[in-house]
Amino acid sequence: MTRRECLAVSASLALAGPLARRSFAAPASGPLRFVHMTDWHVQPEAHAPDGIAAAVGAVLKLDPEPEFVVAGGDQIMDAFATDRARADVQFDLFDELVGPLGRPVHACVGNHDVFGWGAMDRVPKEADGFGKELFRRRFGLEKTYRAFDAGDWRFYMLDNIRPSIKFGYMAALDKEQRAWLEADLAAKPPGQPAVVVSHVPIVTALLLHPRAFVHGIYQIPPAVVAADSYDLSRLFTKYGVKLALSGHLHLRDRVEIGGVTYINGGAVCGKWWAGPNQGVEEGFGVVDLYPDGRFAYRYADSGWDVPAG
Repeated sequence: MTRRECLAVSASLALAGPLARRSFAAPASGPLRFVHMTDWHVQPEAHAPDGIAAAVGAVLKLDPEPEFVVAGGDQIMDAFATDRARADVQFDLFDELVGPLGRPVHACVGNHDVFGWGAMDRVPKEADGFGKELFRRRFGLEKTYRAFDAGDWRFYMLDNIRPSIKFGYMAALDKEQRAWLEADLAAKPPGQPAVVVSHVPIVTALLLHPRAFVHGIYQIPPAVVAADSYDLSRLFTKYGVKLALSGHLHLRDRVEIGGVTYINGGAVCGKWWAGPNQGVEEGFGVVDLYPDGRFAYRYADSGWDVPAG
């Protein structure tokens, strides 16, 4: 199935009703495998197409191959502070580059996927596709958050990008999404394990941001770590979430708290196509899910390096 065919299927299913849940069968034997590819930052420049091609090639060499791809946000280099023409060039290129994957790509929205929020002096709110509307259309979605079942697991693709006057954007669920999430978690079978995917980390040990320690006090901006982390972490523990995946920081860490494992999954682009970011190579996560709620995770190097010269 091509990328555009996958999008057509997603769009037709979305018409079935608000947040219609899709199901994907588990393989005949063994765990359910998917890959978590976050912070692609697709652009025509900086050898990004070659880097994406290498990552796609590495995914297709996995044995067993994944059933689908979870894209963790910032699929393109930037729509936040650019015009519509430039945003379309990047989204078109993303479609072209992921086509060879030949399997569903389930994407959550990242701050760089939001059109126009950082360019409101040039892009009016009335502009076609403004905000998250362009992302929603490009991925054939009814809403920018949703749930689907795969094998014995439930997946929650969250949208934790919100506008902020001070920071341009901040990370937290809005009230409508928060209410939907709790209702769906409460309604799912009690023993069904769940995976949560967000762009900005909900829980992370990474305090390496230059603004993290100010005047002798840790001050983590809500554009770096989710402002609703405490509330959501309690909710996840209560309702059997086993794994929470994120990106945004282009770094890797793993935190286990309250029975939930939080993994910040590096970046397909590394240091925005300028090499590894603080030692984290360009790559993606390979995840195997078992029916009893166990999982295995490893980070795979895509094998791409910045060309010499």
